[in-house]
Amino acid sequence: MNPHRFSIGPAGAEIAMLQWGESGRPPALLVHGTGFVAAVWDEVARELASTYTVYGSTAAATAPATSPAPIISWIMPMTFAG
Repeated sequence: MNPHRFSIGPAGAEIAMLQWGESGRPPALLVHGTGFVAAVWDEVARELASTYTVYGSTAAATAPATSPAPIISWIMPMTFAG
């Protein structure tokens, strides 16, 4: 089963999405806490898709759902007190 690719949001601020499973089932949204792409959820989403319509988003608004976001987008500068 290959996920369906689509985007949501207004022009210039789209969010790349993937959908696994059939529409009409209860939804499950898989969200990651890094700059990774929706495709990292593929193994989990395939398992859940037998019961749910599974959605995953890509953090960078301009990145396609299968391309990693630029590494700079999820690195936070750290400062250390001496």
